[in-house]
Amino acid sequence: MPELTNGNEVQWRAEMGSLGRDVVMQKLFHSGASHGASVLGFRSAPHGVPRGIVEAWLAEEDLKLSEERSATLRWAQIAGWAGIVSAAIGAAALVASAPGGYFADGQNSPPQNALPRGSPR
Repeated sequence: MPELTNGNEVQWRAEMGSLGRDVVMQKLFHSGASHGASVLGFRSAPHGVPRGIVEAWLAEEDLKLSEERSATLRWAQIAGWAGIVSAAIGAAALVASAPGGYFADGQNSPPQNALPRGSPR
């Protein structure tokens, strides 16, 4: 098992960061199952990185990814609501700017003597 010092762990974490989550996960899958097993395949650790450190790094990366996705979803929701409000304001502006308003007499109310279509006069 490799000797664990803070300097080593910093190097290992830096290398895992440069390799990326998917590559590190593949290396973990090919290591032993016990918590004290070494995960091989790292340049900075010829005898392997302790499995517990690799698992902790992956958990931290998963948390970062989850936080990024939550932030993206939050902004997508804000953009969606902003679009709905903009569409409502635009529709209201179109209705308000129509010449003569809703009705031909310009008074925005139906004529008092209006009869439904097709009714006898």
